[in-house]
Amino acid sequence: MTDSTVISSVDRLLSRLCFWLLLALPILMVYGHLRAIGVVWNHATGQTFSPLANHISDYAYRCPAWWAVVACIHAFSLFFAWLSWRAAGKRRSIVSWAVVASAAITMFQLHQVAVNPVRSPELTIRHLQEELNKGPVDKAKEQIWRIALKATGHEIPPGVPVRTYVANYERDRLHVAGIRPASYLLIVAFVGSYSLWKPQGGEIKKWRIRHALVVAVILVALGFSVWVPAWPGLSQRIMYLGVYVWFWVLLGAMRRESALMVREA
Repeated sequence: MTDSTVISSVDRLLSRLCFWLLLALPILMVYGHLRAIGVVWNHATGQTFSPLANHISDYAYRCPAWWAVVACIHAFSLFFAWLSWRAAGKRRSIVSWAVVASAAITMFQLHQVAVNPVRSPELTIRHLQEELNKGPVDKAKEQIWRIALKATGHEIPPGVPVRTYVANYERDRLHVAGIRPASYLLIVAFVGSYSLWKPQGGEIKKWRIRHALVVAVILVALGFSVWVPAWPGLSQRIMYLGVYVWFWVLLGAMRRESALMVREA
């Protein structure tokens, strides 16, 4: 068995995996949202889940079907891993290496986003029991922490243990640190992939139309984030829709390229 045959077999396997992942993504996402209807998001305020106001990461860590939404985030990261692997097999150029690097880093950043949730601090039965079990020394330490955090601009909600607040704050920081670079690198991967898999002949018009559609969806999402800031969840979901459509466009282009390489071989 030659190296090209092995690569072709691996490519077909990964292509099928990505195909089924893309089919499963909307099913898992819709299931997670349906299970969250009427469920309280923040017990301190009584706020329930809303796809208009809540980000997808909110659903990923508090809705009853949190595992389905977390799986979607990991599926997105796996697609970027495949994109990086395919770009590495293209002709050596600045564009190909830019796509390889940006897609690979985006994969790791999305995994970081998936494992570090954004949690709103709230009082639970477990926290109440911890408060009752505290001795005078622990209570004094708690008060010192509260004063120190307040002095640095971190107001702790009433009834929330300091340790819980600090842990949640750290995970929030890691979550944001993962999502921001991923957003910028996604743009690099998008522009680079347009050039790497651009077809020749009559297919070029369809290729441009499909990418124009993706850009239009992303611009609509950006418009919502600016003009309707009270609905950050809606703008994020529109943005995810644009990326999802882009995944399908890329998958089709890569599968056509693989089929052509097999015929030429």
